Amino acid sequence: MQFSFSSIESTFRILLRAIDPGACRGGTDSFKSIYECLLRSNLSSAPVDAVELLDLLRHVRNTIHNNGVYFHRDGKNAQVTYKEMTYHFRHGQRVDFVHWDLLLTLTDDVRQLLVQVVSDEAVAGITGQITDPFADP
Repeated sequence: MQFSFSSIESTFRILLRAIDPGACRGGTDSFKSIYECLLRSNLSSAPVDAVELLDLLRHVRNTIHNNGVYFHRDGKNAQVTYKEMTYHFRHGQRVDFVHWDLLLTLTDDVRQLLVQVVSDEAVAGITGQITDPFADP
């Protein structure tokens, strides 16, 4: 989960920098800002439910840091509605809906999202080289 999420985050930051180098402070803003900007403003068409999917994944990933308990730096609760299901994240409480079935479904949804993003005209039309700063030269 952690590796997949990190790979998605890194890829979206790289793509946003390639499409719009000045957006989101050169791609250094929070990941939520990055994916909202890329998906809603920089692609030729916004993938349906993509922001909600990544919101859900981001919250799930954040609970992993706390052994399945949701914490928000401001003590706030959160909820994400994705595919007609509402997922509640209550500050200081265990998240009990994250099981293999959900993770496998979300993984396939992310795979489909990534295909949409890299197939989008805005990404496919990048004429310069897309450089990954972490890749070996």
